[in-house]
Amino acid sequence: MEFSIGDIAIGIGLGIGLSALFFNWIVNRIGERIEAKLAEQPSDVGIRVEVDQNIIYCYNSETNQFLCQGQTLKEIQEVFQARFPHLSAYVDSGDPEVIEKWKNEISNSI
Repeated sequence: MEFSIGDIAIGIGLGIGLSALFFNWIVNRIGERIEAKLAEQPSDVGIRVEVDQNIIYCYNSETNQFLCQGQTLKEIQEVFQARFPHLSAYVDSGDPEVIEKWKNEISNSI
């Protein structure tokens, strides 16, 4: 059996086309899985605050995962949003003095 240049070119074209379709399918599947994972994650995170030497440390109140730290509410908000732009947080527990101070700061800014 003898193949012409045209036959070879058609074969190469079909191979490239099928490869592109397969690659596109894989990329779409990965995208769907990432979107599904993000949808499973909660958008609000409860935080527990602790103070040590004028540094406020914030932890996930359910998992105890360290989230961020800072000296002021504004600094902590900025750091939290930079690290977790897709999440919002609320104070769940922790140092009562810090919680009361934050409540007053938030009330005064509204």
